[in-house]
Formats: sequence, structure tokens, C-alpha cells
Amino acid sequence: MNRTEQIQARWGKSTPGPWFIHNKDFAGEYQELQIGGSDHNPCFAVLHNDQKYNAEAIASAPADIAYLLHKNAALRSIENLLADFCENCPFYEELCDPECRIMVAIKILQEDV
Repeated sequence: MNRTEQIQARWGKSTPGPWFIHNKDFAGEYQELQIGGSDHNPCFAVLHNDQKYNAEAIASAPADIAYLLHKNAALRSIENLLADFCENCPFYEELCDPECRIMVAIKILQEDV
């Protein structure tokens, strides 16, 4: 299983969004973040106010990751098209420069960072 598949599997098991920040103020120092769950079974985290940006990042994670996985799938489609283009080129074996922009793009897309 590659890294993208691992991410998809983890997010497939997580509580679906939207996740959100409650604007409950605990003595001016803390905020409550609803990470998931339903109205009957919510999951909360309480964060110190200086972690506001962490709370925003966590609350946005489901939508952000779905967006990035969608973009990743589009890039993988482009990778396949480019690979097919190069492999079907009559000059592929003889003239193709390994530093060709298409070849470099294919190598980058094939990296599983």
C-alpha cells in the first residue's frame, strides 16, 4: 500500500466532517474544538487560545485532505497520460533526454514522499 492509499484508508475510517470550532470561551483562555462525531456522540478537544491556528488547521483537515487527494488523483492521471505519450513516441528509446521536462515530471509524480 503506497502512502496515498494509506492516507485514504485512514481518512476512510475517520468521522466524516465537517469538523468545526465552537466559540465557547473558557475564562478567556481556551476554545473547544469539535473534531467529529454526531450531536449525540461528539468528540471534543479543548485548546488554549494561543493554539487558535492549530484548531483551524485540525477543523479544516477533512476538507483539505479530500481536496488534496482529489488533486493527487488528477496528477496521477496526467502521469499516466505522459508515460503513455513517451512510451508511444517513436524516438523514445533513441532520442529522449532523461532531463526532458516530461521525463522529469513523470519522475517527480512517481516519487512516494
